[in-house]
This record gives sequence, C-alpha cells and structure tokens, in this order.
Amino acid sequence: MLEPFEEKLGELLETARPAPALSEGWQARAMARMAAVAGKADRKETVPMRRLAYAMAFLLVIGLAAAGMFTRSRRPDGKALLISAAQAMEAANSVHWLLHGTNNDPNSPSGLAMMSQPAEIWVGRRAAAMHVIGPNGVPLMAAGINLDTNEDWDYSAETGVRNSGDLTPVAKQAAGIMDKVCDLYLSGPMGPMQLITKITLTQVQESVTTEVRDGREIAVVTQTGILKTSPRVVRERDVFQIDRETNHLLGMQRYVQAEGSDEQLVQTVEQATYNVPIPADLAPDDAVRKSATVSIQESDKYISLVMSADGKEICRTDAPR
Repeated sequence: MLEPFEEKLGELLETARPAPALSEGWQARAMARMAAVAGKADRKETVPMRRLAYAMAFLLVIGLAAAGMFTRSRRPDGKALLISAAQAMEAANSVHWLLHGTNNDPNSPSGLAMMSQPAEIWVGRRAAAMHVIGPNGVPLMAAGINLDTNEDWDYSAETGVRNSGDLTPVAKQAAGIMDKVCDLYLSGPMGPMQLITKITLTQVQESVTTEVRDGREIAVVTQTGILKTSPRVVRERDVFQIDRETNHLLGMQRYVQAEGSDEQLVQTVEQATYNVPIPADLAPDDAVRKSATVSIQESDKYISLVMSADGKEICRTDAPR
C-alpha cells in the first residue's frame, strides 16, 4: 500500500518550500496525481510497457531523486535540480534517449550488470519507438506505435521480418495505452515518483558541482546510498548532468559496488534530446514486410495491445489499467 509514502509526502508539503523552478499550482497538481494513484491499489505492482522497458531503470533513478524533491533551502540543491529536469521532460513534446540499460546478473558481485547492446528510445504524445542496436549497427529488434498513421509495428533481426498492424479497429484503446506511455515517461516528477515503491536507497547523500561545456553551465548532481544489504552490502552512486539554462537532463551514469568488490558501471544515458521527430520505421531496408493483426486483451491489471500473425502472437504492449 502507498499510505506511509503519502503520509511522508504530506509532512513534507506542510513544511517545505518549493524549488524555484516549479510553476504555480504545483502542490495541487501533485496532490491530485497522488490521490489518483492511491485509488489504484495494485498500481505499485504493475510493470512498464515491455517494449519500452529499457527506459525503466533510468526513470527509477530519477524517481528516487524526486522522492526528496522538497527542500527548506532557498538555494536550489541537487533535489531541486532533478525535479526541474523532470518538469522539463514533462513539458517536452517528445524525448529521445540513447542508453545502456541494466540486467540482473547472478555472476556479478552486485547481482547487476550493464547490457552490452545500447538502446534508443523515443516517446512522444502521439507516437513511441525504440530499437536495440547490434554490434554491426543493425537493429537486433525494433518496435513502435504511431497514432497518426494508425500503425503498430515490430521488427526482429532473428526473422528478418517487419510486421505491421492496423490500429484503426482498436484506435480508442490504443490511444488510451499511449496516454499511459506518456504518463509513465513524460509526466515529470509524479510519474517517476509512482515507481519509488520498486526500489529504495537508504542513507542517501548528495553533492552538486558545476562545469562549463561549450559555453553552457552544466550542473553535475551526484547521489550515493545503500541499494541493498543482503546477501552483501551494495552501494549505489548515480551521477546526473543537467543543463542549467534549459533544465534538460543531458545524461546519467549509475554505478554499484558490492562490499569487497570494485565499483561497476551498470547503466548509462549517453544522450538525451528533446522535441525531436519520432521515427516511423527503424527496420533495415531489406526487411521482409508483412501484415499482422492487432487486438486488445484485458485482465484485472493490464490492458494489452497484442500483435499476431499466422495465428501466433508476435509481441504485446502491456499497460496498467
């Protein structure tokens, strides 16, 4: 349940000053969003859209920072900088990430490892796309949804096939799923905050430094804390780079260190850009083009967009109800 978290948030709201970058009415919007979340008791157990899962760990880290977004200090600190970055993400028409995600790895001292292949993700109000890039620069897989063209598409290098499904018969449900994508990835501080129940750092400390890159002031926010204590103590260090003029988050690195072992880099965002076009197709030119059907499946927890061909499920997009 989320009640302890809401109580803590309420205490902070009563005593805190908002960060200077927050716009008028932010408290009412924050509490309204939290009330909506509390009305869905099982939402804390949901998972993000499978085909956009590479962005999740990145947003979890931002969510952890957002958990402490309020400060009594008149001077913006690391938390205020991160919440301003989340607001800038919310205001964007689209966001594009180039990143390496994190995998569970039982052979790693920390239990985590960085994915060997980078992924690119685009999320906008009317479309989303992603691909995982192979060693030769050719996508290992790619997928996308576009409400303007009414297309749901998917590509696999294993088959060499790009399947395309017409969203027209399920346009209303597909629009609802896209709304959830935007809420998850573009909704600023409240969206990431909903994910705090997934992961918790303790004994958090932070520091802020500034540097100049190409004539622009960049804030470097570093947060450290304890990720887990069993079976070994694992410390985490997260580093964020934020453009002070635009409040855009430009990149981040996530490090973990198991007790008695060296520090590991387990996640990076090499590039983050804003208000860019979302690709309509990321499959290679020589991909075989095939038609597929798209249907909706619903359960107590999810509404799913399912693509099928020749009687077999190709892929699905799960969104929390």
